[in-house]
Amino acid sequence: STMRGTDAHGRAERFAAVYSAVNRLRSRGLTVPFTWIASDGSCAGRHDQDRVLVPRDAWGIPYNEIRAVMGDCGLNAALDGWSNVLDCTVLGVPSLAWAGGIDSTIAEVATRMGLLLDDGSSVERVSDVVERLLLDDMLRCAYVNELQDRFADHIEAVTVRLFDQIVARVIA
Repeated sequence: STMRGTDAHGRAERFAAVYSAVNRLRSRGLTVPFTWIASDGSCAGRHDQDRVLVPRDAWGIPYNEIRAVMGDCGLNAALDGWSNVLDCTVLGVPSLAWAGGIDSTIAEVATRMGLLLDDGSSVERVSDVVERLLLDDMLRCAYVNELQDRFADHIEAVTVRLFDQIVARVIA
């Protein structure tokens, strides 16, 4: 899971629901690591399976380090409906989808698969979606594959090719 601060409207409530869902899985004996990115005023890990990343300087944690962490995740919390969704999708990691998110593509795909969360979704509803994405391999693969198809222009090979085209036009 990755997210930036909890100051945006509804993020604290969404986080509480997601973290409750994770703890429900843990209470059933499952190992569910949870990665926190610390910031001023944020709380440290609450559980021995939590991992806390602390920025080393004012610029935060380098992008390549964040991507390496994301590649090892099983689920991106995406509490604002967008945080790291593109990176996680390219890396094969599913993201939670919230109604009213920045990009309607995520909501469209999630709605079709019964995964869309509303602002104020109950802990039970969030737990159901989190469990399905973590434990149902077929659903997780179908969801990520469709998002990858929809966001194909963000795959590294495609972006590098587009960048090379831009450079070639500039130097021509």
